[in-house]
Amino acid sequence: MTGPRQVDGKWLTTEDVAGLLHVDPSTVRRWRTAHPPQGPSFVPLSERLIVYNAADVDAWLNGEPRLTALPPLAYGYMRVPCDVPDEKVRKLEQRIRAFAASRDLCFVTFFFEFSCGSREAFDELATELQRADAHYVVVPSFGHSAAKQHARPAGA
Repeated sequence: MTGPRQVDGKWLTTEDVAGLLHVDPSTVRRWRTAHPPQGPSFVPLSERLIVYNAADVDAWLNGEPRLTALPPLAYGYMRVPCDVPDEKVRKLEQRIRAFAASRDLCFVTFFFEFSCGSREAFDELATELQRADAHYVVVPSFGHSAAKQHARPAGA
């Protein structure tokens, strides 16, 4: 039997959980790194971003631990020339996030290239995909994944 629901919302940060429990965020971090882990179950989205499913925190507060099944992780990758307006990039980001959500993917973050021919962000993305064992990258079009300007379709 479950107790009364104490937490609303879907995902919480370490700071959110610490605030709910009236403890310092470092305490919540220490619980995560204990062997075995203590506290509510958590989901590492990247090395720096850890989230907690609100339902799991609620269950833990009621003494009913359970584990959350996280949907597959997805990352975004874009090549953005310096002359593209920020508003256009933000709209594209929103569309990519919506696309990932419509495919039941957990969108983590974007990787951006700002110089033509650069591969720095792409290499960082590849490293993150391996580290997180993630298999999904969302790109707005072929032009964003082409390394050379001449390989991009006109207008991309």
